[in-house]
Amino acid sequence: MNPTIRELDFERDRAAAYRIYTEIGWQTEPDGDSFGCLLKMGHKLVADVGGHAEAMSQTVLGDIRHLETSIPAGFVCGITVSHVARKQGLASRLTAMAVARDAREGAAVSLLSAFELGFYNRIGFGIGSHMRRIAFDPANLRIPVPYRAPERLTKDHATEIADARLKRMRLHGSCNLSLDFTLGEFHWIEKWFGLGFRDADGRLTHGLVMTGKDKENGPYMVHAAVYQNHHQLLELLAVLASLGDQVHLIRMIEPHGVHVEDLLTQPFKDSR
Repeated sequence: MNPTIRELDFERDRAAAYRIYTEIGWQTEPDGDSFGCLLKMGHKLVADVGGHAEAMSQTVLGDIRHLETSIPAGFVCGITVSHVARKQGLASRLTAMAVARDAREGAAVSLLSAFELGFYNRIGFGIGSHMRRIAFDPANLRIPVPYRAPERLTKDHATEIADARLKRMRLHGSCNLSLDFTLGEFHWIEKWFGLGFRDADGRLTHGLVMTGKDKENGPYMVHAAVYQNHHQLLELLAVLASLGDQVHLIRMIEPHGVHVEDLLTQPFKDSR
């Protein structure tokens, strides 16, 4: 039977979508609010094989910053194919159809995080900017700003954190997706906690979202560092430094335009 591609029906396809995600290892928790939130984000197409959804695409609209200009963009957030529907060309078809739909809705650029460049090259994607993942002992951070005690942030503050992320300092190549997508990401991250700061009017301006507090000595992983200027970034790094008495390793994506080695007392020792 030839696969049929159609729009996702949330109620009809939820169980099948969950089965796909568990088969490929993207979902390990029971089907609940987090998965439901993920499934409602953006635009979804599914491919029916034998009367059941066995492959799915998901895209979200947003923008990418080019120098000082924000360009409308479509983000391919997931192309998933079950174990029984491989090698039928479904991933390529779903990706091409999803990208075409985003273009019709105004996206000038399409972006994704590739699992294999050879696959996505066939439908026109190339290499974008690289992210530099760093790891360091926070006790070795020397930050030239006074330390302030941060506020504890929890899932009750997720909307505020997501809103602050959309209003963060934007540099060339930075991407903004919808508020709902960012909230969905916070649902997806397990056991996260946050630390942050507010302005005089009580608005959350900068903060960190991390995991690892169930491990006494780390490592901690910084999933998001949100700030509006470099002074605020230094305040966030000072918060990380304050954890150095107990936590011995922190991993994060290096902030754009900053070399954290400049702020470490012994950067090459950390590297070794």
